[in-house]
Amino acid sequence: MLNRPFLSVADLGSVFRDLPWKQLDFFTPESGDSALLESFCIKEDQTTDAVLAGKLNLNTRNANVLQAVLDGARRDEFAASSSLGNGESTSLAAALTTWTKSAAANEGPLTALGDLVGRYNADSTYSAFYKNLTTPYSGAAGGRNNVLARFRETHLRALAQVGEVRVWNLFIDLVSQVGIFPPNATNLAGFQPRGEARWWIHLALDRATGRIIDQQIEVVPE
Repeated sequence: MLNRPFLSVADLGSVFRDLPWKQLDFFTPESGDSALLESFCIKEDQTTDAVLAGKLNLNTRNANVLQAVLDGARRDEFAASSSLGNGESTSLAAALTTWTKSAAANEGPLTALGDLVGRYNADSTYSAFYKNLTTPYSGAAGGRNNVLARFRETHLRALAQVGEVRVWNLFIDLVSQVGIFPPNATNLAGFQPRGEARWWIHLALDRATGRIIDQQIEVVPE
């Protein structure tokens, strides 16, 4: 169906399943197929698992970063003009950040890429980070942007390829000073610096195990 190489692991939504006229389901929040997003990749690397440094953490509170990823994402690869507009990417980014910081049942931080599709909710027929179909996507609820799987999965293809949920990418600004305390000093406010050094530390941690995946130390000259 693709007639091209996979560009995102979410392109699995175009793969036929073992039922006539049925594809893998990344459309329905309760779909068990969403777990496949954590089981496959489109590029091999030297790691023994899927934990990588430097990828965007989809639990970020910075909606502008998510919006930048989503803006212009292609709905239909055969139509250059068929892509997410600025208003749609803004709505999706805002909905995702609101969902991941929520303390409500069936909401909260993403624990797997499959959570982008949704979570099972026994009290509702729909449980995903965008509840109203017409909120993030342009067009009516019955329009193609909201009912055709390949259009509704546009955000998924964009986010699943560049994002992850298990790694914390940290930036530490470390400043070290040397100096003296005069004889009459009674507290730290009396410290007199005589020299200073500064480092920027870029650190990637596996949230589940605490393992340091990658670190880079940069000396900042003054």
